[in-house]
Amino acid sequence: MTHPRKMKIAQLYNKAVYKGIETGDWNFLESCFIEMSEYEGDPSVFPEGVFEQITQLLSTTCFLQATGSHNVLRLLQYDWDILSDDQKQKLLSLFEESYFKFKDTLSCFLIAEILGLRYCNAESLDLLNKLSMGALEDVRVFIPMGFFNIASNSSNAQLRIESYRALARMRNDISAIVRAEATNLLAQLPSVDGDP
Repeated sequence: MTHPRKMKIAQLYNKAVYKGIETGDWNFLESCFIEMSEYEGDPSVFPEGVFEQITQLLSTTCFLQATGSHNVLRLLQYDWDILSDDQKQKLLSLFEESYFKFKDTLSCFLIAEILGLRYCNAESLDLLNKLSMGALEDVRVFIPMGFFNIASNSSNAQLRIESYRALARMRNDISAIVRAEATNLLAQLPSVDGDP
């Protein structure tokens, strides 16, 4: 038998998702996630129930096409330190699948930022390289920032060099706005191994 509070939370969650999709107002959903977190208990662990709901949203076309979807991704960014390694691994593949499907370009900005700042590892560099080949320039323009963040923040010297070089390659992108972003960010980094 399902606990009455859990059923109430599930009903509120469904209403909140529909409200977010229809109006772009995701505040009610954030409140539901907080209540779900309190129900699940341990504040030092990202609640699995909330995580499952977010991963389902990341695979739902109506969410990906919704205004303000970035508000849900912000929850992941804010609570990054309490996500488990397994949860972070699942997100990598979801980010790859969903990046070019988002209507809300701020969602793409947050994903590129999360890849560069929060993951800041070889897997995120590989994913940024894949995403840099995407067709949509209005969201590809955020990829240089991901490279920049790895090149600036990684404790791994080889990873910093590879990120720097990936960012340098984006100076040759077919899009003028992507080239400009890459050039601007590259100017803020010291050169690597004779690269200009």
